[in-house]
Amino acid sequence: MGYPVGQTGDAVSLQFWPTGELSSTDYAEVSVTSPNYRFSLSSISFSFNRTTDGPNQIAVRFSQDNFSNNLGTSPVGSGFAGLNVPLFVNDAQGTITFRIYGYAATSSQGALRLDNLRINGTVILNPLPVELTHFQGKPFSNQIELNWGTAWERNSSHFDIQRSADLKEFVTIGRTPSRGDHLTQTTYQFADLTPLVGINYYRLRQTDLDGSKELSKIIAVKIEPEQPQIWVFANPTSAQSIRIRLHKLLPSELRLVSMLGQEIPFQWVSSGLDEYVLQTHVPQGYYWLIGTTNTTFTNAKLFLMP
Repeated sequence: MGYPVGQTGDAVSLQFWPTGELSSTDYAEVSVTSPNYRFSLSSISFSFNRTTDGPNQIAVRFSQDNFSNNLGTSPVGSGFAGLNVPLFVNDAQGTITFRIYGYAATSSQGALRLDNLRINGTVILNPLPVELTHFQGKPFSNQIELNWGTAWERNSSHFDIQRSADLKEFVTIGRTPSRGDHLTQTTYQFADLTPLVGINYYRLRQTDLDGSKELSKIIAVKIEPEQPQIWVFANPTSAQSIRIRLHKLLPSELRLVSMLGQEIPFQWVSSGLDEYVLQTHVPQGYYWLIGTTNTTFTNAKLFLMP
């Protein structure tokens, strides 16, 4: 958008935001990169407000999960407010891109103003032992095929393939020996035969002959089951903010039921890309979230707190 790097105190004003739900094609974008070195990111923060008919909601996403999930959201008012989103990105390399989405505008001519954007982190001043040229994944039948390549390697021993369901805890699911020292391009492949339902996050942990380790960027690959599914982002969770993702289900096809069979009324708002936030008022305890279509039935057990 041609906004000068490093400029502060003079908000950039952006128009043409959607009047409905979050759109994956309407966003402001900023990237951070550290060529040839690893880095960690701890937070992204910025100030924002809107004109009278500007977007009423914003969301922040990043390239680590292919912009699939909201890192943070906030309502937008006419007065400047701040959003600080904690990040848990460690030993990254290459480029990480952030996108700020505005939506629910009164008019597409309304503006969102952004100012004082800051990305906090640390550069680790050790040259990378391996230069990755690519790391990709795609679903195939009921499995996920991963492939990656290196331009060169020095004292490389092996690659551990690690998987996560939530970007917090990664588990090693396989190991591929390295080709050793070389200065030419090399490609690798690995098949995850038992992927998780929904979004699978993958990274590579490259290990040197001396035992030192480096982590690759994280990629996201989605397996979509044939049957309807309900995914709950946090469980236990607050009854006033139940974040879910639906597959082949609509919020109107959901019922919230107590352990005694009592149906509980709730409200919902969309946060984009099949994600919703449910809101209700109930005593602390276990509840069933039940999805019913003309032909199928699915459910998720929740522990809700007031």
